[in-house]
Amino acid sequence: MTDESESWTPDILTRKKPFLPDWSYAGYRWGEEVFPGPMQVIDMAGRVRSGDDATAALQDAIVEAGTLDGQTMIRFPPGTFEITNYIAIECSGVTIAGSGSGPDGTVFRMPKPLDELPHPPEIRELEAEFSGADRSGSLFSWMGGYFWSRHPGGQEIRSMAREVTGRRGGHRILVPDGHGIKAGDVIQLQWFNRGGNDSLLLRHIFHMKDIDFGKNLAAPEEPIVVQDATVVVARRNRIEIKERLAHHMRPDLGAEIARRPMLSNIGLEDFRIVFPDVPYAGHLKERGYNAIYLQDVRHGWVRNVTAVNADNGFMTALSSQVTMEKITVEGRGGHHGISYSRGNGVLVKDFRVLNETIHPITAGTQSHSCVYTNGWLAKPNLDQHRGVNHQNLFDSIHGDQTADTCVLFRHGGNAAWGPTAGAFNTMWNVELTFADPTRHNAPIRMRRVKSAADARIIGLRANVPFGRLRYGPRCYIEGLNRAGIAVQSLYRFQLDRRLAGKGTGDDPDGPSAAPAG
Repeated sequence: MTDESESWTPDILTRKKPFLPDWSYAGYRWGEEVFPGPMQVIDMAGRVRSGDDATAALQDAIVEAGTLDGQTMIRFPPGTFEITNYIAIECSGVTIAGSGSGPDGTVFRMPKPLDELPHPPEIRELEAEFSGADRSGSLFSWMGGYFWSRHPGGQEIRSMAREVTGRRGGHRILVPDGHGIKAGDVIQLQWFNRGGNDSLLLRHIFHMKDIDFGKNLAAPEEPIVVQDATVVVARRNRIEIKERLAHHMRPDLGAEIARRPMLSNIGLEDFRIVFPDVPYAGHLKERGYNAIYLQDVRHGWVRNVTAVNADNGFMTALSSQVTMEKITVEGRGGHHGISYSRGNGVLVKDFRVLNETIHPITAGTQSHSCVYTNGWLAKPNLDQHRGVNHQNLFDSIHGDQTADTCVLFRHGGNAAWGPTAGAFNTMWNVELTFADPTRHNAPIRMRRVKSAADARIIGLRANVPFGRLRYGPRCYIEGLNRAGIAVQSLYRFQLDRRLAGKGTGDDPDGPSAAPAG
């Protein structure tokens, strides 16, 4: 291996090809603004005392906050408070804050799993929605949490425009007259697969053809990729969005524009969630010791929060431009430590997963343009969980390898959502430390990843050299077993360049090229 002092800059940063997506727009307010301070504070010190069941008082405070203008902070003092039912967050502009995430800060204890709680009407609707889905095991294996945000209007989606065109990597979309879209609107870009099992859209997303795609990808009723975006310019027959387009928009790719209701400025910070220290029920048998589930959120955050003994620690779904930072998962292992799904622009940074959870960090179903950066894993595993996850970044990830088998690229996910991943998932500056290098024969060989095309692996290394990687079609590999990478974080590099007015990337296929096969 190369000495740490020998700094090197990856060639991929100095060339126009191979293509790297632009992840600089991930996170709250696209990484450009700090989290908002409160205009008013609801002080819970006068409403609950340490040792109390704080469920009703906290829920009442959230309802009260929803009647106030601007950002409202619900602030808890140090102490231990029981939470015995779902905390439903159904209004914008609410911050729930404690007084620290350590044992001496604000501790929320949840004595029961979600499957033992009476479910409100909103939750029963979700259960009915998924009761006939092609899934196995517990509903709480992959959704739900004690702190659960959800827009009270549900998932009502209104079509805004069809026959739209735009270029992947660009910001401009041509739309029909009379579209009704205004500057400042949050819209949902949608891509429907109406071409069956080997369609142009699937080839475009996965950069593969003549393979058996999962049956869930051939359903034309629901979009298989969505992208929330903010409109910054609206004209008679064109709009411009803040973010870059994840894909070409064309009629033959099933591209449309819609709108759906979302919450905004939801914040959770400075507290500790503790579940009972009971044995893990097992994979897909989870009972619902789930901490945080941010759903329907556009611009939100979780900061300085620890989850202990969780089945699932921190999850987002149907959300975008969310930042989770300084979060920790510890205690006994579970299913997902941190996971994002069905969304874009989620940023997870400065995180730690300290237990042997099955999937420490997950790029979940229908996720794209999301980032994990500056994290530490007790079990190094970058889970690409099928379900059209693509264009996600695993950035500056470090972990201690204590098990005999390296599972860095092992993944989960239902085969009905296969293949493993779409194009352009990227692993940047990933480092493993084998606890006892003498137990491992160099070079280290890892499980083959067959169905994830055009991945990028830059700066992967360990204190025991890796052998040749067998990773998907056309995987770009640079700096294998080479220390001293000059750009420690690709996300930070791209964000700094964008904020300085420099370019961060462009479309790989050109303005009029056909989608790659």
